[in-house]
Formats: sequence, structure tokens, C-alpha cells
Amino acid sequence: MISLLVNGKQIYFGERAGALDFFASVEHPCPSDCNPAEYYLTEVSSHTDDKFIGKCIETFQHSPYNQSMIEMIHDMNHTPTLKNNKHGEVIKLDYESSFFRQMKWLFWRAFKASARNPVQTTDLLTKLIIVGIIYGILYFQIEKTQEGVQNMNALIMNLINTSVRGCSLVIILTLPVDCSQVYRDYRRRLYSVHAYYITKFITDLPYFIVITIIFLSIVYFMSNMRNYFLICGVMILITLTGTALASVVAAVSNSVESGLLYILPTQNMFSHVSGFYINSASIPSFIAWFQYLSMYYYGYSVMLILEWRGVFDIPCNPTGRCFENGHDVINFYGVKYHQYGLDVTMLVVLLFGFHLLAFGIILFKTKRR
Repeated sequence: MISLLVNGKQIYFGERAGALDFFASVEHPCPSDCNPAEYYLTEVSSHTDDKFIGKCIETFQHSPYNQSMIEMIHDMNHTPTLKNNKHGEVIKLDYESSFFRQMKWLFWRAFKASARNPVQTTDLLTKLIIVGIIYGILYFQIEKTQEGVQNMNALIMNLINTSVRGCSLVIILTLPVDCSQVYRDYRRRLYSVHAYYITKFITDLPYFIVITIIFLSIVYFMSNMRNYFLICGVMILITLTGTALASVVAAVSNSVESGLLYILPTQNMFSHVSGFYINSASIPSFIAWFQYLSMYYYGYSVMLILEWRGVFDIPCNPTGRCFENGHDVINFYGVKYHQYGLDVTMLVVLLFGFHLLAFGIILFKTKRR
């Protein structure tokens, strides 16, 4: 395709072969012994102020070349995913690169962007290390006593809250900004929304896993918790599910500011049905269903079981509230032993469910633009 402009005005747009006919129609045919490209540029640049340029502009505006250009622009603006071929059949527009090639360059861009963004490198890590040390000092070497029951359960909830909210903040601060870029790139058919979202999920995954392990390890060895590897696995799952929920909030939000405004009350609603602030058995029936959408509910239940299962003796003061063993602690919070596997399964379901919902929202908003 050839595009020629003079002083910002289009005088020709079309196929290379058609340019010869066009210049012939304005009484400036290209000589047979002259290079066409050089001839076009010479003619256009040497007649910028005379009637020849005006004639070219007027001729082009009433030519089929101009109509073809207008139709092409219309198709690009209004049918970004479909076009008609020469037989009138509707066919799907292909991206210039394959799906895996799209992901390759998206990975490269994501790692470059993450390396330059302190929010995704040092800021969160530094914050969680400092908070982890503070928690370790406050809850240092908790003993299995009546006072220790309260301290340990509070520590578990604080661990979940801090890890989920810290990692969710990374999503809220980056995803709305990324989406504005995705909307532009999608219209240019540089890559699909599927490739972008899968790449982002895979890129963020190791970062959140490493951050969670470092944070939990500091607190674990200072506070005398139990079942390190199982607790690590569950905490990672809770954190990833929390970031999936943050992805939904970020996808709905049109800016970082609105995302920050929505995420805190959303997390507060889910955390208040965890069983820590309100006993699960006493939650009103008309709102009890809400806890089944909460990663805090499933995560806190599993963490309680891992921490107190196998604790057969807790020193008891007969004059006050008494937990004789770990089983009493678990029952007091309305947690059932036999639902351990179901709780873990539901965390996995929520993880992928929230991500599918976030992806669907981004795809819907992209198609509408």
C-alpha cells in the first residue's frame, strides 16, 4: 500500500499499481524510464503550492481509492474481530503472531515491567518482613495454655489478613493500569486477552508464593507454630485466592483509585464471616451463605485444624473458660474435622472461579471498547 500526503492532506492511498493510473488521470503520467517511487515524491514535493496539488486532492476525494480507504478505516474501527473475504464469507481475523509467541513477548514485557516497579519487587517484601518480625516478637514462643489459645488463633487470623491484603495491593496497583494498555493493544490485534491474562497469572504466581513463604517462615519459627509445610501450602493457597478476588475488584474498577476504594470493604466483608470475629454457628441463616464464598472462612478453618489437631492436653484453670485439648478449641469455633478436605478443595475452586470471573470481566470490557 502507498500513502501520499501534502500539508496534512491525503492525495493518494491505495495499491502500488493503482498509483500509476491515478497520476495518469491528473495528467502527470510516470515516464517509462523513471522510478515510480522517486517520481511520486518529486511531483508531490515540487508542486506544494500550485493547482496540481489541489487537483490531486479533489480527484482523490471523488475516486474509488478514497472510498476504499474509508471502508478500510470503518472496518478496522467497528469490526476488530471479523471481516469479509472476497467471496463475502465472514472469517475471523488472525493475530500476526501465534498464541505462544504472544505469550513469549508478554512474559518478556511482564518481567521487565516487574523489575522496574518497586511495588512488585522490594516494597511488599520489605513490608512483610518488618511485619513478620513484629508479629514474631508479639507472639514469641506461644505456649499451649488457655491464654495461648487466644494468642495463637489471633496470630493465625493476622497472618491470613496481612498476607492476603499485602499481595492483593500489588494486583490493585497494577491490573487497572495494565488493562488500559490491553484495550489499546487488543484493537491493534497485537495479542489476545487470553494470552495476556494467562501470562499475568503465571508471572505473578512465583512472586506471591516466595513472598508468602518468607513472611510465614519468620513468624512460624518465632511463635512456636506447628506443621510447617502444611501451613505453608495452605497459606499460599489462601493468598493466591485472595489475589484472585483482588483481580475481580481490579477488573471491575476503571482506575487504581477506585480499586483501592472497593478492595478494603470487600475484604472486610469476607473476613468477618471467617469464624474468628463471629462464631460460624451463630451467623444468621439469611447471610450464612456468604461465608461459602469467603477464602477467609475456608482458610481459617484449615489453619485451626492444622494448629490444634494432635494437641491432647492444655493446662486448664477450673475457675474460668477451659479448653482441655485441641479438639475443644476447634469445636468452639464451629469448625468440623471431616470438612478439612472440602475446605482445601473450595479454596482451589474459589481461586480459579475468581480468576475466570476477572478474565470474563476484562474480556467483556475489551469487546465493548
